[in-house]
Parts: sequence; structure tokens; C-alpha cells
Amino acid sequence: MYCLGSSSSWKIDCDIEFFEPILQGLNIEKFKKINTSHSTTFFVKGQPIVWCRKSNNGEIEYFNSRGIHPITYKELKLITKYLITKPVGVQY
Repeated sequence: MYCLGSSSSWKIDCDIEFFEPILQGLNIEKFKKINTSHSTTFFVKGQPIVWCRKSNNGEIEYFNSRGIHPITYKELKLITKYLITKPVGVQY
């Protein structure tokens, strides 16, 4: 069984035990990579609403929900103010 992401160009084998705890409760149909800018909302009422992870080429990629990076298969991390300040340039 495979879980498809927002693009049919990648899929995650959901039968692999490693992914089961991470994928529980995810709405994979809404999971997508997002582009960020100075106007991106990263926090709502002080709580982060964006997840991120470095790609294989070292760039930070941003997503709209928790999950696994579709290329590196590493669990995404919640955004922090530091991660926004450095690559995006937004000051909090």
C-alpha cells in the first residue's frame, strides 16, 4: 500500500513499520510543500503552523503539516523563529 502526496510524482510505502507512528493521524491529501516569503504566516496565536526539513541539496523546504519529507524520508520539524529569521529573513 502506498500513501500518495500532493503530487503523484512521489509516494511513501505506508507498510514500512518505520513510518507507521509518524504517519498516524495525518491527512495526506492536504499535505503539501509550500513556498515561503515575508508575508507567510508561520504562527497562529503563538503556535507554529509550518513544518520544515532540509532537502538533499541542503535547502530548507517548508510544508503545511507534519509528516515525512517526500525525498529524504526524515520526519519534518516544527518551524522555529530561528529557522524563519535565517533563511526567510523575517524578524520576530
